[in-house]
Amino acid sequence: MNNLLRIFFFVIKNLNHFYFKKSNIILNRYSSNLKELKENGVTIIKNYLSKEDCSNIILEMKDAFAFNKNKVEITKSLDHRLYKFEKYSKHAKNFLNDDYLNKLIKKYECHNEIFESTIIAGNIKYILDGKGSGNGWHRDRTFYKYKYSKAMIYLNDVSLNNGPFQYLEKSHKILNIIKIKHLLQNSFSDKWFENDKIEYLSQKLKLKINTVTANAGDLIVFDGTGIHRGKPLIESERFSLTNYYRFDPSEKFDF
Repeated sequence: MNNLLRIFFFVIKNLNHFYFKKSNIILNRYSSNLKELKENGVTIIKNYLSKEDCSNIILEMKDAFAFNKNKVEITKSLDHRLYKFEKYSKHAKNFLNDDYLNKLIKKYECHNEIFESTIIAGNIKYILDGKGSGNGWHRDRTFYKYKYSKAMIYLNDVSLNNGPFQYLEKSHKILNIIKIKHLLQNSFSDKWFENDKIEYLSQKLKLKINTVTANAGDLIVFDGTGIHRGKPLIESERFSLTNYYRFDPSEKFDF
């Protein structure tokens, strides 16, 4: 009974945030992507940047990594990350400030203003037994004052072999969050998941694992409260940019 009461109050606390908040942002583009984002937690927009822009950004990224080695974070899975990349690339800064993309994000978040945003430049390389980008299946957070939208763009072609982004569709929805907690007997704050648990959840709840193989310039917009990862590489490397957004003026980036 106590557990049921906790779930009841948990749902009531978050209903307004997830279902009743409104935004007066008007979308002139990507209305179908907004619908897909709400339903599945992830949507793909093809050819968002040109291949020429992607190639230029990769060159800027390599230069920035070389000249800022002390600022580049490298994980055991050879996931190289440079924070606030908009300082080093005019093309990346244009992507971060893109009006159509920002309108889509604000509309989904039901906020009329983005208080802060930044870009992480990512280059992950193959290594034996690597866990992939993001270090395995995870949620960025479960619940907060806003959802946790991100926009990631591939800068090179990504196949099944070089670390495609993966998302457990509909795992961002409040009822599925509750079902997952019940099935795995974990807490709402637990955000890391083993691969066998994801396969179990996919089968049990009939949730699709969306593996995004796509081309340079293709954009992935997703809700980070859903379960996701970069698939471990079995060859080569992947270049990407990821936009991070803040909608709470009291919250600052910790990097």
